[in-house]
Amino acid sequence: MKKKFINITKKTIEDLAITIDCFSIAEPMWWKVNIYEDYEIYEKTLKAFTIEQRYLLAMFWLSSEVNNGGFYQFFKNSTDIVWEDAYKGYQAIGSEKLVSLMDKLIEFYGKRPSFDRKSRWEEIKNFTDKDENKITEEYWELESQEWQKVVIWIKSNSEKFLFQGELEIYE
Repeated sequence: MKKKFINITKKTIEDLAITIDCFSIAEPMWWKVNIYEDYEIYEKTLKAFTIEQRYLLAMFWLSSEVNNGGFYQFFKNSTDIVWEDAYKGYQAIGSEKLVSLMDKLIEFYGKRPSFDRKSRWEEIKNFTDKDENKITEEYWELESQEWQKVVIWIKSNSEKFLFQGELEIYE
């Protein structure tokens, strides 16, 4: 591990291009928030961040997992612990399409997913490949357009995304 100093200023945010790539704003949470254990630890490691930063991180994790292996991978991996924050993030950015997509996921899932990973493994058995593939493809079609809304939201709430500090990161 090595140390990295990160300084996210209003200028950093103003200079963001309207693209899907605004990882630099989510990077502090990416390195500090623990999604790999239980919900209590997830909550504890989020305390240093704003609700907006929390939502941004969740939307990034969902995007990363779905683009790597679809919604099945998202729900199967530890990243699913962020599902509700991603859902609330889509509401916060005003993405009716992604909120609707998450509603479909919950419907196919059969209930609101558990925050406990082992419980989710049992729950995911309700998911069929057909349902998951259809929703994953819908997400891919919407993603670029909807991520533009994320950047606009970040710019409109820049004071909520400021960060200055040194983090330990993996090389």
